[in-house]
Amino acid sequence: MPDGRRKVRVGEVVSDKMNQTVLVAVKWQQRHRLYKKSIRRITRFFAHDGENVCKLGDVVRIEETRPLSKMKNWRVVEIVQRREVAEVKPVELDEGLLTEEREQAAAEALAEASIDISEDEAEAVEEEAAEEMDEDAEQEDVEEAEADDDEPSEDDDSEEEADDDDVEEVVEEEESEEDSSEEPAADTEESSEEPAADTEGASEEPAADTEESSEEPVSDTEESS
Repeated sequence: MPDGRRKVRVGEVVSDKMNQTVLVAVKWQQRHRLYKKSIRRITRFFAHDGENVCKLGDVVRIEETRPLSKMKNWRVVEIVQRREVAEVKPVELDEGLLTEEREQAAAEALAEASIDISEDEAEAVEEEAAEEMDEDAEQEDVEEAEADDDEPSEDDDSEEEADDDDVEEVVEEEESEEDSSEEPAADTEESSEEPAADTEGASEEPAADTEESSEEPVSDTEESS
């Protein structure tokens, strides 16, 4: 039975690695002297456990006793509450949690990758559609430019044809003028040739008359002789 004159504390076993000794953490509150607020404090006591019955996580009542060692002057009176702890080493538990977390992270990474891939595909499709629209617009612009170029060429052809017609008309007019100028010249030549021929005929006739007249006296003289 605990003595009424000795201090008693209730705490939780935080370590049971030592032989016949456990480390008990006692939580208590203290009022701040200036701010008058309660402050939570934790004090750890080394307590004697002769039978090594205390386990990690148990809530025990300890009592002050004579010094049993350099740091141990408390002993375990009773176990108030036992806490069930899984018989698994922390390392194994951590490895299981790590594997689960890794699996979850891998699944999330795959989901994000699939989402990213779908988003990339959607962006690629949108880019292709935009490029096709740009190409169609450029092609339409080129076709319009070619149509505009064709229309002035037709006008140029018509203008060239009109110029050719004008040139032909000018040439025909010049030819008609030349023909008209040649006809009076021919008439003048014919008229000039006709008087010349007339003069020649006239000159030849008097010459023949003179010859005949000159021959006649000679013949008369011959006859008289």
